[in-house]
Formats: sequence, C-alpha cells, structure tokens
Amino acid sequence: MSDVSIFGLSKVGHILAACPVTARRSVVGCDPVAEIVDAISARRSVTAEPGVADRVAQLDQSRLRAATSAEDAVINPDTGIVIGPTPINVLGGFSLKYVLRVCQQIGAALRGKKDIHTVAIAAPCCPEQVHQVIAALGSWSEKWSVFCAS
Repeated sequence: MSDVSIFGLSKVGHILAACPVTARRSVVGCDPVAEIVDAISARRSVTAEPGVADRVAQLDQSRLRAATSAEDAVINPDTGIVIGPTPINVLGGFSLKYVLRVCQQIGAALRGKKDIHTVAIAAPCCPEQVHQVIAALGSWSEKWSVFCAS
C-alpha cells in the first residue's frame, strides 16, 4: 500500500492521520507548528476529542511520523491531504490563504519528485477557488493531480 501525507495536524488533521495508520498505511504528517509535530512524534494528542488520545498513543511508531517540512511529506507518499483553517474573509466567504500557502510548499517540493502526487483539498473550496489551488501548486502539472472536496 502507498503512503499518505496529511498537511495540517491540529484538531482534524491528526485525527485523520490516525485513520490510514490503523489501515496499515504509513503517514507523514506535516505542520508548521513545531509543538504539534513534537506532540504527534511523541504520540500525544493535540485535541481533547474523546478517544483520540488513546488511539494516537497506540499507533505503530513506524507508520506515523511528523515533520515541519512539506518536502519531507511529499517525497515518499503518493497522496497528500491538505487540511487547513479557512477563516471567513471580509466578503463572508472562506479564505484559502493557509491552504494556498501549503499548496505552494507542496508545488515547490514536487520539483524534486519523479512520481505523480495526488493532492486532495479537504477544505471549503468554491469552483473559482480551484484555479487558485492549481496556480499555487505550480506549473508541474505532469507531476500532480488535484481533488477538492468541500
């Protein structure tokens, strides 16, 4: 089975990261916050959601690792799931500024990768925002495919 990367390891992301691991897949979690990465690496929960701390503590050490670098999370996995905060903007819509920042980092990391990488955006994303996601990933279209689920 192939590896998965999860970008954004706070409340939702680290819960999601635990799921593929229980299905015997390896997961590389990526988050810019070192404290979150350290907690995941030490198998400590970063949320108070019921049952999550027990599940995270039981995860196979070899199947879940965390990093602050997008490059670490792109090189081996063939699928990446982006979960980022989408605050409400001044027009009342969702802001993708955090998601787009991660997509730029993924796009830069893809320069050094030979295989195709699927990127799933698990955030509210309007059809016109999909173009922003594609632009953020960069011009290496032969190296990635994108799926937006909102």
